[in-house]
Amino acid sequence: YRELSYFEKQVLEYTAIFHDIAKPVTYTLLDDNRITHPRHASVGAGMARQILDKEHYKFDFISAVYYLVYYHGYP
Repeated sequence: YRELSYFEKQVLEYTAIFHDIAKPVTYTLLDDNRITHPRHASVGAGMARQILDKEHYKFDFISAVYYLVYYHGYP
């Protein structure tokens, strides 16, 4: 973490904040009482982009956070 630039640290911190932002809106209770959150990463990426854009963050910052949130569940 110490070797990261200020920009990279900010991206990482905002990604941590936003990575599960869509879990409440994608909450699904299955017939067998299991809970799932389908598409929460892609929905959350869109939500993060909207919030950051509304707050006038720069495009490169929004883009970096968007893609990290979008792909956070991939191996």
